[in-house]
Amino acid sequence: MRGAVVVKSDMEEDFIRFCEIWELPRFRMNQKVGGVERDAVRPDEKVIVELDTRKYHGDLIAIESDRKRRRRATVAGWKHLEITGIDLSRDPAQVAADLAAVLALRDWRPPADASTRWAEVLGSARGIWLPKA
Repeated sequence: MRGAVVVKSDMEEDFIRFCEIWELPRFRMNQKVGGVERDAVRPDEKVIVELDTRKYHGDLIAIESDRKRRRRATVAGWKHLEITGIDLSRDPAQVAADLAAVLALRDWRPPADASTRWAEVLGSARGIWLPKA
């Protein structure tokens, strides 16, 4: 738990830090949308972010369940992004830009030091979600 925010994994904790470093709005973590708990949500913008790891999303049953959940959210008018540990480690600037775009942050620009600060988080290798190079 981080303040009043409930997190269930290192990847969720790191996603919160990612948004802080890249100066993106705070997401509500582990909130229900349509009766289903989602990893990260921005209700006003109707954006859902699922933080995908092989541990929770890698088998056939999980893949099928994820597709069904995504389809239901889309039909209900939600935008849905899936972000993997590989995305966060290998292409963080693009992930930040994609989040800014789906959130319609027209004037958003990445902070000049965001890549360096995020690399420091990755260098700590604290998250089990971090893919092996």
